[in-house]
Amino acid sequence: MQHMKKISIFCCWNKEEILNSLLLPGLNRQKDVEFDLHLIYCGKGEGWKSAAQVFNYHIDQAASENLLFVHQDLELKEDSALASVIEELEAKPKGIFGLVGARAEGKTRQVFGNVYHGIMNVNSGCSISCVTSADTLDECFVAMKKAVFMELKFDEINFDGWHFYAVDLCLRGKKKGFASYVLPLKSQHKNILEMPGYLLHA
Repeated sequence: MQHMKKISIFCCWNKEEILNSLLLPGLNRQKDVEFDLHLIYCGKGEGWKSAAQVFNYHIDQAASENLLFVHQDLELKEDSALASVIEELEAKPKGIFGLVGARAEGKTRQVFGNVYHGIMNVNSGCSISCVTSADTLDECFVAMKKAVFMELKFDEINFDGWHFYAVDLCLRGKKKGFASYVLPLKSQHKNILEMPGYLLHA
């Protein structure tokens, strides 16, 4: 009998409307996968200083060896997305996976992925049709094996806010032999910075 694929999902959230209209519907449509979902409220008065602090603190609650850190405003459009993520994690256990990535090409930077952002529904960069190597990944969606996370963890000291903690992890990981990849999965990212009244931690 084939075992169901499993993954542990962590999300910092502060706007219930966004969480219920974007992240949760995308997760609920997933097929052929089981997940334990850890929703950590990070609104005013909760005492959290950074996403790195939140995720490092709660990681022991993960029931799976597969981990996903995701934004509250990202909606997975494909019902096989999580199953695809787990397949890639099993095939490349030292890999770090995301939906939007960047790679240095000479003096320029190329951004790529199949995520559409904001009210204007603009693609994140160049569209891709296969798993693509990257130097860094956007924090909207980052997956890895627990063993990879435990070796790297997020840097709470130098990234004591809500941005760039995954970019840093990818760069540190690269020096230790952990490669980063972007998955060609379609999703929608309603960038909160473009939505009046929904500025994260405002």
